[in-house]
Amino acid sequence: MKSISTERIKANLKNIELLLPEAETVLYDFASYLSDRLSLSIVPGGFNVSYSNVLSNMERGISDFPTKPIPVRLLNQTPTVHLYLADALPQIADAVCPKEFANGVKEFYEQVKAKVNK
Repeated sequence: MKSISTERIKANLKNIELLLPEAETVLYDFASYLSDRLSLSIVPGGFNVSYSNVLSNMERGISDFPTKPIPVRLLNQTPTVHLYLADALPQIADAVCPKEFANGVKEFYEQVKAKVNK
């Protein structure tokens, strides 16, 4: 799949509470931070990598981008919260990405998950 602009994805991530009103507050904070970390264009696998990198940075408490520190409210979260966010990737993709792109994100996610669980 070709890369697409992230302009709409970023806007949706910033307003994800409108798209996923039943989600936990930490997901809203995470999505907002993720939106600041996406490049101008992206492929489905790149979305997965960016998502994983942001989650990893959050878990370690260290940002890869010194000019974009991790929001304090995302630091020192429990492993349960990290698992919740990791498992939320398909749901977030469905909510914020165009359908075909979201399907690519979920396909990549499932491929990685299958390899990890072998």
